[in-house]
Amino acid sequence: MANERIRKLLVLLAILVGLRFVVLPWIESQSATRDEVSVLTKRLDRSQSLLANEELIKKTDQYLTNSLRGVRSRFPSHGSVDSFKLEMQPKIGEVAQLNGMTINLFTWVLDGEVKDAGLRFVRTRVQLTGSLAQLAAFQGQLEGDMPNVFIREIGIAGNSAGVMPGDVLGTLTLTADLYFRSNAAAPTKRM
Repeated sequence: MANERIRKLLVLLAILVGLRFVVLPWIESQSATRDEVSVLTKRLDRSQSLLANEELIKKTDQYLTNSLRGVRSRFPSHGSVDSFKLEMQPKIGEVAQLNGMTINLFTWVLDGEVKDAGLRFVRTRVQLTGSLAQLAAFQGQLEGDMPNVFIREIGIAGNSAGVMPGDVLGTLTLTADLYFRSNAAAPTKRM
């Protein structure tokens, strides 16, 4: 009887050892395999979705490329800040001259960079004299002809009564940022 009891206990011990060292690791490996299969299935589903929408993705990419090209064309490309300044100062002078205005002061105030956009900018302060109609025409033409110009501050000084008819001379003080793309910082094509 004692031998049979010991034998049953040994069989039970063998079963428990088998469960602990064979069955439990096998179950854990099955769980890990199931998780891997689940991850791979999700990847496959995403890949199939991409393949199914390939034409739409290509059209969207082409649309975004064209839109980006349009936005980037707004900002001229230059090799250096100095070359950009040398090009822009006469252009601003031409706009003032076309509107019959006199430039009293033209100074470059600041050079900067917008790294996330791949743009650089220069800030200028310009003081001009002309009639109020000329001042308004200058500002409109400047912003219309040069889409890379963003006016930060503008001030108009005229007669002391505060009423400024179009033929009264006034002084326009303008602070503007002129943005451009640096040739050295051209963005790479995205994949």
